[in-house]
Amino acid sequence: MLDPQSIGSDAGSGGAVAAADGGADRLPRQFKAKVEGIGSNPLVIAEEVPVDPGEVPPDFERYRPIARTLKEYRRAAGALLGGKYSHLAEAAPAHMREPCVPWVILCDDGVVVRWDRTAEEDPKVRMVYEWEGEARPL
Repeated sequence: MLDPQSIGSDAGSGGAVAAADGGADRLPRQFKAKVEGIGSNPLVIAEEVPVDPGEVPPDFERYRPIARTLKEYRRAAGALLGGKYSHLAEAAPAHMREPCVPWVILCDDGVVVRWDRTAEEDPKVRMVYEWEGEARPL
């Protein structure tokens, strides 16, 4: 049993306009996971268990535009810093210059976004919320 538990979603690394999860007709992989983070080290999925889509609150889907927005933000920043604003690239934050995994942590009273560096060329957007065995409204 995972403790603490979170529901996670791979928002994928596909189509830019249709959906952040790779297409309008494909849902991202969803799972219960134990996510660990120590200091400034990247967050790690230490343990994961497949989850029945019925266990995920339907309200979770309303947050998918956050993943699409972060993917587009990352793409646009890379294009601008590699072109028109290349002279400012050194001054830009690391998450705009280098590949990073954006973690979207959905809380009862807000959203936290954390950018962890990665070696992946097109990292997935990870969306998680705390879950303790019962679906709770988001």
